[in-house]
Amino acid sequence: CIYDGQTTNGGCVLDQILSDDNLIAPPGNMTIYNNAAFDILAYLVVRKTGIASFGEAFQKYLADPLGMHNTSFDCPNVASTNEKPHLAWGLCSTGHDFAKVVQMLITEGMGPDGTRVLSKYGVRQIFSNGGGKATMRDSVLNRPRNPTGSYLVSRCYPRMDMEKYDGIPFTLPTGPWPDYGLGAMFFLGNQGEIFGHLGALGGVWFVAPGRFSYYLAWAAFNMFKTYQATTDILNAFESASNFTVTSTDGGEEHWEEIPVCGGEMYEDLFEHLGIDSMKKLLDYLDPSTPRSC
Repeated sequence: CIYDGQTTNGGCVLDQILSDDNLIAPPGNMTIYNNAAFDILAYLVVRKTGIASFGEAFQKYLADPLGMHNTSFDCPNVASTNEKPHLAWGLCSTGHDFAKVVQMLITEGMGPDGTRVLSKYGVRQIFSNGGGKATMRDSVLNRPRNPTGSYLVSRCYPRMDMEKYDGIPFTLPTGPWPDYGLGAMFFLGNQGEIFGHLGALGGVWFVAPGRFSYYLAWAAFNMFKTYQATTDILNAFESASNFTVTSTDGGEEHWEEIPVCGGEMYEDLFEHLGIDSMKKLLDYLDPSTPRSC
């Protein structure tokens, strides 16, 4: 339906996506990575704003205020149009343009000229639990057969399972990210929370509130190994920043820096394996594979 030029976005949403026959679980019971939710969002935006198409609403409320002049959902290469956009992957943009979205998120909704594009509440909602009490049932959380098949992005993880790979002890995270927000993934940063999203096409973005943000544009020929390369980039950013917290003891204020992975709060993959970069692990496991960065 989404690719059928004779149907509308609203028709696809109402007649197929929201059909009871297509439910894999009762609403509110399961959180799973999917693109259909964004098609529903496009339909809701049109109904809520009264604007003729989602593409026009996107231009009015986001692209134009941010100065994204080379960005549009009217993208013939992926059969996306303003009237029937593919929100999850149908945006034609540039690395220069899309970086402005990430800059807006780190400044809690402010545009490059100082005008407000999103409310602080809206940004905080993006970085809040989007699934409520729903159970996380995502195929990308399954443990792969070898470490290079996992989304290893951060060096810090909430839980681990012991396994052996190629004769070396290797502790593989069972959860590459602990939760989802509204279009954002949650990561356990070296020294505090990080939000972001990974994309095989278009790149990756990360926001560490109050510290830094970055957007890396790419087309990943091998998304698993390319994602893992971002671990070293993210680690470099975090090593160059600091994150301190304050506490009071008898009225006197004390500031201290949070240790890597919260001390012993989370598992440090690098410390466990005795490495200082993800590249060293990948080179050991598969030295013949070229690296994207």
